Amino acid sequence: MTAHALLGASSAHRWLACTPSARLEESLGIPDEGSSYAAEGTAAHGYAELELRYRLGEITKRSYAGRLKAHKATEWWGPEMEGRIGDYATQIMETVEDLKREGKNPTVELEQQVDYSEYVPGGFGTADVVVLSEGELHVIDLKYGKGVPVSAEDNPQLRLYALGAALKYQIIYGFDTVR
Repeated sequence: MTAHALLGASSAHRWLACTPSARLEESLGIPDEGSSYAAEGTAAHGYAELELRYRLGEITKRSYAGRLKAHKATEWWGPEMEGRIGDYATQIMETVEDLKREGKNPTVELEQQVDYSEYVPGGFGTADVVVLSEGELHVIDLKYGKGVPVSAEDNPQLRLYALGAALKYQIIYGFDTVR
């Protein structure tokens, strides 16, 4: 189980609208019991990471095939997940290729813990994908599953991840643009 911040990025939509909600949930001991939607999202994230590691050349075809077999054995696997994750991975690879064509020599970091506690006490989270290049930072987060719709537009979770990533990598890269 991964640690969660009291003022975590994934719950920012709630605590930014109602600041005391975080402490109230904590004091009431409300457990995060998850849902089938969350379980499906977790499975999609695992497959997305695998797909990206393979496309980025971080794992061999043999390793990819073995791990993919395990994903296909889950109850969540199907043509919809395969297609949506394929599109997601393609979008990220296109971003990387665009930056390469611009001569920006991008670096891709997957599942990066980012810390924004300089601005939000105890604040941290895990960004799915961070694409770094001189002058430009891309933070990409997979939204998958059903249940509560989540928009990327003005998304507080993504903004906090971007803040944390900018703080983490600002020494190496001079960011003019954050996407």
